[in-house]
Amino acid sequence: MFSPDGARLLTVAADGETRVWSSEGLLQMVLESAGYPETFAQFTRDGKSLRLIHTRDNEAAYRTVWIGGSVEELTATARKRLPRQMTDEEKRRYYLLDR
Repeated sequence: MFSPDGARLLTVAADGETRVWSSEGLLQMVLESAGYPETFAQFTRDGKSLRLIHTRDNEAAYRTVWIGGSVEELTATARKRLPRQMTDEEKRRYYLLDR
């Protein structure tokens, strides 16, 4: 599946590994699964996040992964959805700081 702007391609391999490629065919990133292989993936409408779906015990679950834009854009998006300030621990966890 191509990103909305056509600049990237998203693939899910048979082993459940999700990859993002440039439109020229260069591998840009490989995403680790969240414990279970992804079975479906798509770009969000703005192309800055991925929606990844996996199944486990006949139940589907999804996660959203931020892949583009600045930390400021991510923070602004989070503030629209989160009615309080994030704690320092949440910032480290969700912004993947110190890893």
